[in-house]
Amino acid sequence: MADVIKTKSEFSLGSLVLAATDSLLGELGYAVKDLGPLAIGVVIEESSKRAHVHFPELKVSLWLDHSEIKDVLHELQRDDKFKPLQKYVDETPGRALLPFLMHFLIQFLFASHVLGVDHGPLDEVWEEAPDKLAGYFQGNLSVDVMRLSLGLEEMNPAKIEELKKILPERLLITRFLPSGMYKFEVSLYLKRNV
Repeated sequence: MADVIKTKSEFSLGSLVLAATDSLLGELGYAVKDLGPLAIGVVIEESSKRAHVHFPELKVSLWLDHSEIKDVLHELQRDDKFKPLQKYVDETPGRALLPFLMHFLIQFLFASHVLGVDHGPLDEVWEEAPDKLAGYFQGNLSVDVMRLSLGLEEMNPAKIEELKKILPERLLITRFLPSGMYKFEVSLYLKRNV
């Protein structure tokens, strides 16, 4: 009976998931079986029966029932059909596909919330006044990026410095912003492709 009932603890913030059926992705015109690793998403919010999943390679976020998704890391241990995904799990963060990079960042920074995900040219994704961007970045402003904003319980500059060493070519901008009493938001601007 425990295998049938889905519980909130099955999926957590940052879980890598694969759509088990075409469900809403099918309605949007995506055939899950044809997408391969591009159909992998990341849980960005969780409830008792549904998960808000962001599919960064597709630039789509959807609320899906637990019955419509499978936990990739769990399935890798028990279902041989998932074995082809192991090479993506094993890739270094600097070269990883976006869902695996998001998963890594959420875990590495001990994020408590995903506050936002956006995709597009850097100058369009930038959250502040355009003239402030020059103070953070001097390169090509039309570079294709993913902006990942994470809620953190504490600011840890040492972790950010370590992250810059892990992602030297991929992490373009890091911004800490106050997000409430004793809580912080970090916005990471990452190259979509390396």
